[in-house]
Amino acid sequence: MTIEVFSNLDTIPEEIAAGLSLAAGLPFFESIEWFRCLARHGLDAGTPRLYVSKDNDDLQSALFCLAKGRQLSSLTNFYTIEYGPVMRGADAMTGLRDIASYIAGERPRWNTIDLRNLHETELASLDTVLSASGFATHRWEQHKNWFLDVGEQSFEQYFETLSSQLRNTIERKSRKAEREHELRLAVYPGDGLTLDEATRHYQQVYAASWKQPEPFTEFMPALLKMSDEHNLCRVGLAWVDGEPAAAQIWLDDGDPVFIYKLAYDRKFAELSIGSLLSKKMFQNAIDVDRVLKIDYGVGDEPYKHDWMSDCQALSGLMACNRSTARGLLTHLRESLSARKP
Repeated sequence: MTIEVFSNLDTIPEEIAAGLSLAAGLPFFESIEWFRCLARHGLDAGTPRLYVSKDNDDLQSALFCLAKGRQLSSLTNFYTIEYGPVMRGADAMTGLRDIASYIAGERPRWNTIDLRNLHETELASLDTVLSASGFATHRWEQHKNWFLDVGEQSFEQYFETLSSQLRNTIERKSRKAEREHELRLAVYPGDGLTLDEATRHYQQVYAASWKQPEPFTEFMPALLKMSDEHNLCRVGLAWVDGEPAAAQIWLDDGDPVFIYKLAYDRKFAELSIGSLLSKKMFQNAIDVDRVLKIDYGVGDEPYKHDWMSDCQALSGLMACNRSTARGLLTHLRESLSARKP
């Protein structure tokens, strides 16, 4: 087993990049396309650092990291929904163990390894290999993650499982909007829309919403373009009297489809325009794209409870190198205090 390390995601050898691509069947948030998009357009500090384990030139596993000084972290931030090691080969766990051992042996030493947005399986795997390599590890719950197991039900069947309060609100507001306004709902791709039109619509709605301005203005257009090139992009659009009123970005990774970004113009809040568009998007995902699982990303906002069926934790893992002063200090601090989400 050999380990290779890359600090520039744009100069990775083609045979390695191909094995880390969406075309190779990787989940969206493990793919080289996602990490390149994030590194190019959504980071303001740190250097990407990719560890790859190979056995006779066959990719076994990989770990996308970010180096800041002598702290190593997952290549994640607030744009990330989930994270984990890439596990590709028949000997992937051995490869991941070798990556952890390699990191432990690097000089100068890493003080800490801070990994985020981990599901339970990925958390357990990384905890195992980092502990075996001498790091003191500390787990903590970072986010709630709501999701819906669609199964074989149609949208109509799913809609009937929602609370009567939500269903009645949507039906009442829909009648009101259609009676008093010109209401149009659409989903890109389709309905004669171009990606540029969908992107402009989203940006206009986002700017008129309650949300803080995007810290990286190029990230969302780049993400939409990249995901659209792989037929993963779904953009929900709502107009009221011809004016952009709401927008939603979903990423259709097969199963799951991720509800990634939501926004609506505050002046249309009384129409519950966001919920009307959500109904359209759920219907498209279930009856058109035939997805089996819908993931509402990170966060425990009450409106997510209304649409989803289950909740799980996304966790963080702090691995401390007790052979460095800063690593030991972090270990002692983590041992003495319960980490809060």
